[in-house]
Amino acid sequence: MFVCEYFQLTATVNNSLASFTVTWTITVLNVNDPPEFSQSLYEINIDEFMQPESVAILTMTVTDPDSSTPDTIFHLSDVTTVCK
Repeated sequence: MFVCEYFQLTATVNNSLASFTVTWTITVLNVNDPPEFSQSLYEINIDEFMQPESVAILTMTVTDPDSSTPDTIFHLSDVTTVCK
């Protein structure tokens, strides 16, 4: 897919005596890239009797390439649990 980095628009107005031309350049910014995990796989081991709600068992680092704010809040979705 071709993506434009910028658009250039030119318009000319005139009357019977003179004309004037103006050009606008519209720069297209790359936005809305997905958040990125610092790892592609996270593995943890926990004791079978551990109460996971009482202690943090995993810390993930996620960044948003579109954000200049380091305190961006992310929400987990589509979390799948597999018990083997």
